Formats: sequence, structure tokens, C-alpha cells
Amino acid sequence: MPPACIFSLEGRSGGPRLVGASDEGEWPTFHHDNALTGEQSPGFPAPPIEVPLNDGWSLIGSGRLEPVLLAECCVTDGGATCSYEDAIGAGWVQTMLYYYTPAGYRQCRADGAGEDAYLRHQYGYWQLSYRGGLTLLIPGP
Repeated sequence: MPPACIFSLEGRSGGPRLVGASDEGEWPTFHHDNALTGEQSPGFPAPPIEVPLNDGWSLIGSGRLEPVLLAECCVTDGGATCSYEDAIGAGWVQTMLYYYTPAGYRQCRADGAGEDAYLRHQYGYWQLSYRGGLTLLIPGP
């Protein structure tokens, strides 16, 4: 399987930038053709997937085979953790995430007002954060 690239946009309106351990870029290699599931540790719930969010736009994905309701995700700043909807109210993140389909860009919203309310396997989502140091927590199945 070919490596994947992790990147984000610099700030709210800047250009693409590779994100890695030293901000020079990181090329993870996947050795299995499956996403993370709760089946790696039978009898134990899968821990949440931690997705770092930059100040500005980040391209993110779920990493779960099963769809995950965005309203069940949380956001943490390293000290406080709140629901995705509370993070919107606190001014941490934008109301919607954008994903692309052959018909154009669509909205994923925790309140269900977009075209979808779930983060889905093999979809990429543009996430706008209004401050750095945030982490999106995607719950396990």
C-alpha cells in the first residue's frame, strides 16, 4: 500500500503545509488494508482516535470502519474536554466540516443540519479551528 501524506493549510487562508514531527512532513506507511477498529483488543473498548487540529484549516479523516456520529466526538485543548457542539459554542471550531463528493462539496454537521452528520471511512474532511493546540477525539465503536 502506498504511503499517505499528512498536511494542513497554514493558518486560515494560507497554502498547504506538510505536518510532521519536525514540520518537515511525515509519510506514514500502513501495513494492513484496514482502518482502526475495536477488534484489536478483544474485551476492551477501542480508545478514541486523537486527531490534532491546527489553528486554521486541517484535512482530517475518521480512521474507523464504522460511521461515527460527529455529535459523539469531543474536542480537547489539553486541559478541558467538551462535546463537539460545546466546542462550537466556545468558539474553538467551525460549525461544519466540508467533504467532497462528485456532486461538489457537502457539509457534515453535528446538529444534523448538513448533508451528513457522520464521519465516514475513506472520506476526507476540511476542519476549521479558531485556535491551535486542539485535538479532536473520535470515539471507538
